[in-house]
Amino acid sequence: MKNLDSKITLFKKLSNELLQTFGNLTPEQFEQKSKCHQWAIKDIGSHLIATNGFAINSIQRSVQGDYLPAEGQPNPGSVNSQSMAAGIASRAIQISETDLPNNSELINVLFEMEKSLLNVFLSIDENQWELPAYHPIAKFSPQLFLDISLIELILHSWDINSALDSNYEINSEESKIINQIWLNPEISNWLYTPDETQESELVCDINLSEPLRIITWRDQIVISEIPSNSNLVPNATIEVRENDFPLLISARDNIEIAIEQNRAEISGEKDIIYRFHQWFKGT
Repeated sequence: MKNLDSKITLFKKLSNELLQTFGNLTPEQFEQKSKCHQWAIKDIGSHLIATNGFAINSIQRSVQGDYLPAEGQPNPGSVNSQSMAAGIASRAIQISETDLPNNSELINVLFEMEKSLLNVFLSIDENQWELPAYHPIAKFSPQLFLDISLIELILHSWDINSALDSNYEINSEESKIINQIWLNPEISNWLYTPDETQESELVCDINLSEPLRIITWRDQIVISEIPSNSNLVPNATIEVRENDFPLLISARDNIEIAIEQNRAEISGEKDIIYRFHQWFKGT
């Protein structure tokens, strides 16, 4: 429970910071393009309203013993970030333009949804965190909803704040937590797009404060910590700043540009850079 408590505390902190950011936006900034593809800053608020509502509903159903997809919803594991991207993008824009075109109203609804989701997380008993819960990307649980909510808050806060201030960065605490969340196979499979031209298993080590290993082969990906006694020689090793890796794996940053700017280095098979872009096309 200690790890869960720290994640809930971080969720509350990030949520409050996000709401404060939205509350301080000028009308012009609401319309400003964010760093999230296709979205203005206001569309990120609309997206979080929608995802929070989905999470609340799914978790509450889970606690009641209902984890099956509702009529018309896809089966768990039948979609990934790429296949869902267009629908998610258009839905957020629709909410901003038609359902909540008034900025003050959007902020009020976002405030209520953020607080409601926090209260749902706080209400979950210790023995309920691993209950099955519905999500189209995988067999989920309330704990995975907390993890993916942290991903949403950390990345979308960067999308907003870095559009307003080019010097804004994800901080060290947030980077370490989100980089550990990638270890969940349900999350890593959601991010992953198989490379149909890949003819053999590839291993790519990522040197962070807690190093990660990425192994891919056709439609399979495993992201794990590197065992201290491992004798496996990776095809390539990428040295990257802790707070840049979440941006690289979510396709908000480009590893070639990071190398050119001396924010990353690669040793071993250099063409794994292009594989990396194929595997991780964005969320």
